[in-house]
Amino acid sequence: MKINLQIKEYSGGLKPFIDFICRFPKQRRSVSISAFVDTGSPFSCISMKDIRRATIPIKSITKKEDYKILYIGGRTVKGYVIHTKVEFIFVSENGQKYNLTPKTLYLLMPIKEDEKSMNLFLSLPNILGVDFLSEYELGLYFNPSENIAWLGREENKN
Repeated sequence: MKINLQIKEYSGGLKPFIDFICRFPKQRRSVSISAFVDTGSPFSCISMKDIRRATIPIKSITKKEDYKILYIGGRTVKGYVIHTKVEFIFVSENGQKYNLTPKTLYLLMPIKEDEKSMNLFLSLPNILGVDFLSEYELGLYFNPSENIAWLGREENKN
């Protein structure tokens, strides 16, 4: 499997991003998203902006008391576990579809839920972290000088 990525300017540098469909079967909603493939992040998350774009009420996919304190970009945040099935639908370079369901996925929220903090969180990207890459045995190739990036894995590993 080889899934081509895009290299985009984000947060002061070039970063690898992947475009895919994020599907919430129970809510009968799907949304096209772009996620930062972040090998420095131990967790994966869906942005509040894209949850809103999919018109999914946050209360329907999270539990108020079920969150962890996480760190992103040097900031402390609440990571609410998403308690509904979420499917990521990727298309490989040869057109084959892959439906992958992460075991754990977070919705990030600020510690202080005031208007200023909430507006900042609407600008955060989706993140595919090391947990997802490890779960699906995906490797990242990233060569920004050549504008080449992809995720992949060997299909016939022994």
